[in-house]
Amino acid sequence: MIPGTYGGYRLYLRCPHCHSRRSKLLATPERMACRDCFKTRYKIEGKPRFERALQGATKREARLGRQGQPVYARFERPKGMHRTRYHRNLRELRDYRVREIAELTRLYGDKPVEWSIMADVVGDAELEASQIATVLDEN
Repeated sequence: MIPGTYGGYRLYLRCPHCHSRRSKLLATPERMACRDCFKTRYKIEGKPRFERALQGATKREARLGRQGQPVYARFERPKGMHRTRYHRNLRELRDYRVREIAELTRLYGDKPVEWSIMADVVGDAELEASQIATVLDEN
């Protein structure tokens, strides 16, 4: 038991295979282990990078209240959303769009068809090759 942040205690379990401290263990009739030992993954981890970037961008668009609007439309801050959260969501949306374009570029070589539309969302007239190269190097 570990002392909690706001008082009380937090219970951790020890994985019998790798001996790491875990809050949850998975169990089958044959054995009990952590998710790393079972080699289980979250659903998103099995998807291609392009699809993960698209899903992240779609999620940020929904947070910004832009459902059913064209891709190139500008965002207005939703009523009740704090400015710092609004700007963080815009940055995250831009980063996901850059990753999406970088992955399309990696897969198909040349600029994808949607390049100019995505560049408008990102906020630049034209994406710099260094940005895409940086994203590709990270992956």
